[in-house]
Amino acid sequence: MSSSSSYSGSSYSNSSSVVVVAVVVVVVVVVLVVILVVVVVVVVVVVVILVVVVVVVVVVVVVDFKVMKLAVKKSRLLSGNARNVCPWLLYGSNL
Repeated sequence: MSSSSSYSGSSYSNSSSVVVVAVVVVVVVVVLVVILVVVVVVVVVVVVILVVVVVVVVVVVVVDFKVMKLAVKKSRLLSGNARNVCPWLLYGSNL
């Protein structure tokens, strides 16, 4: 009888240690999943911020280039008109 009660005790001890190990494994897995989710969210946020910065830089460069091109074109047009239409503006009224 004592051998059967000791067997029963060791069986109970083994099952409780299995439960403890299972709980520890589940907790570790949950912690790892939470860490993975946090890392993924941080990476996504960083990528979105980088994409926004790149888009803003590209838009600013393109708009600045177009504005400069338009200004140069307008300047050439105005200087051409002043030369062709109003030579006295460039050379004075002595002509």
